Amino acid sequence: MSTALSATFICLLVLGIVWFVLLTLLFRRLEKVHPHRYTRMGRPDLFRNHAMKTGFATLRFVIRREHRSLKDPRLGYLSDTAMAVFVIYIVLFFSLCLGVFFVEGH
Repeated sequence: MSTALSATFICLLVLGIVWFVLLTLLFRRLEKVHPHRYTRMGRPDLFRNHAMKTGFATLRFVIRREHRSLKDPRLGYLSDTAMAVFVIYIVLFFSLCLGVFFVEGH
């Protein structure tokens, strides 16, 4: 595996850890400050209640930037940062896939 692909893989690992930390903080904030929204999302949690339904509800919350209606700056920061990490992760993931396909394939 080339150095660039190795670096991309390491970046993906780090971003994955950052993503899980951000989601943990986001869930805690929702549960404590906005329990109505947290309940409506299915009470998502990384370990206790990580069903596909709550996963999609979380992605929808982050991607659609639904935090804006709650007018909570800290929640907005967490959600916007999670969105940025998600986008960067997707771009790097597809870059890694293409790199493996084209570089390692030849």
